[in-house]
Amino acid sequence: MAGPSAMEKDRACLRCARPASWTVAHGQTYDGIPSGLEYSYRCSSCGAQFSVLGNGLFFWSFVGIAGFLWFASTFIWHDGEPRWSNFGGVLIACAVALLGQTVYRLRVRLLTSPSRIDHNGVVVR
Repeated sequence: MAGPSAMEKDRACLRCARPASWTVAHGQTYDGIPSGLEYSYRCSSCGAQFSVLGNGLFFWSFVGIAGFLWFASTFIWHDGEPRWSNFGGVLIACAVALLGQTVYRLRVRLLTSPSRIDHNGVVVR
């Protein structure tokens, strides 16, 4: 499995703000179809471990959110029984949960950005 680009080899640790090194990349699949990579990092200073999603997984998360919302709209504005609109509400709750998870993962990715590490290996706040 290929690792992150040379620019993303080191990221800032979430706990101690020192450079953390890439350890392994996990390929994510959906029914055998590759959907993206998740990179794991480990800080040599404090031992903290964290993972960062690749671009492909963010793309599919936003596609999933749009799909949930589109599918929910068909049930909410359906002229049938009220129980179908309740199912639309459940789908909207699923979309909000997926959005929350995606925003959290994006926050981790931005907080550990390699651009926060200067040429001396020190994390710039």
